[in-house]
Amino acid sequence: MAKLEADLSELRERTAGIEGRLEELSKRIDTVNHRIDDLRAHVDKRIDDLKWFFYVTWGVTWGLLITMLTLLLRM
Repeated sequence: MAKLEADLSELRERTAGIEGRLEELSKRIDTVNHRIDDLRAHVDKRIDDLKWFFYVTWGVTWGLLITMLTLLLRM
């Protein structure tokens, strides 16, 4: 009976250790998930900024090209 109680006590200790490690891993996973979400938001913002830069550059380029062609045709 004492052996059984000792085995049960050891199992409880090991289970508590495993639960502690699982809790720590869960916190780490949450931290990684939050970091990924932050990085994804940053990348999405950067993509939006680059899209606007492209649209503005494209519009200005076409505007200048049309203006130059109009001026050349008037000559």
